[in-house]
This record gives sequence, structure tokens and C-alpha cells, in this order.
Amino acid sequence: MITFVPLHYYEVVLRNAVSEGIAAVYSSNWHLDQNFIYSLDQKNRDRLSVAIATAKRSSGLTNPTIGSVIAELTLFFWESLFKVSYGQIIWDHHLDNLFTFSPSFLHTSRKRQIISDATKAIRLIRNRIAHHEPIFNDSKYKHTQIINDINKIVSWRCQDTAKWLLDRTKVNKHLKKKPIFI
Repeated sequence: MITFVPLHYYEVVLRNAVSEGIAAVYSSNWHLDQNFIYSLDQKNRDRLSVAIATAKRSSGLTNPTIGSVIAELTLFFWESLFKVSYGQIIWDHHLDNLFTFSPSFLHTSRKRQIISDATKAIRLIRNRIAHHEPIFNDSKYKHTQIINDINKIVSWRCQDTAKWLLDRTKVNKHLKKKPIFI
């Protein structure tokens, strides 16, 4: 069984990396940078606009901080920024600096695709768990693979964080005890 703890940490690690990547190309206040905003497809522009409006209401500030906007954006938003269309803009130049411990033998586009695929699987199971939906009898949820992907990508970003997370997560122990449903 996957608990929220590794899912939450994965999302925070991922969104911080993506935010740093965007900031490296645009600015530290990328949520206000028109060049960044216009690089987004319409759905992501709308998502960003909603996040900014929510951050304004929550903070009471006319210009919310980037941190408050980041907190309002969804995992789907972060996942979508790993599309091929952002490869040349962000990832080709910054992925290796942001995921320092990723395997050097993998091409940047392959790393981006691994992160994208893993994030999609993680988001899907996270949403199922959040809505109290069953996750055991559905063969598309490969629990061990998902937790391994979380550990792998977090370790690509920061090996200390990955070790810290692994030391505090009991998911693998619980997965070994998972009953077999027939």
C-alpha cells in the first residue's frame, strides 16, 4: 500500500525542481513573466491564473509570492511541463543541473521522459488514494514500481532526501505483506 508520505515528498521535490528550471530560463518570479505565460498552452495558462488568484485570496496580497503560487498548482501542472514541447525551452539546458544525480549515460530527453512517465503513474495512484478508491485489484497500479520511481527520481534530485524518505517510509515492508486478491 502506498501512503501519502512518499507521494507528498515526491510532489514537493518535483515542483521545486521544475520551478528552479523555469526560473533559470525566465525569472524567479516566473508566474508573472509574460514570456513564460505565453509559452504555456491555454489549459496551463488557465491553471496558473487560477493558482495566482487563489494565492491572492489566501495571502491577501495583490502580488502573491512565487511560493504561494507554487503551493496552489497541481501535480498535473508540474507533470505537463515535462512534455516534449518544453524540452528545448527548459530541460535540454537545465535537467542535468536540477537532477544532478541522474545517470550520465542517459540522454536528457530520455530522463525527461522517465520523469514524465513516472509522474503520471504517481499522480494517477495518488488521486485514487485521495478519493478512497481501490488500488489493489487494479493491475495498472504497479505499487512496487511506483515506490521505486519515487525513490529513483527523488534520488536524482537529492540523494540525502531520498535516503531520508526511504528511512521513514514503510511502504516496501507493507507491500511484502499485501494480501493476494483473486
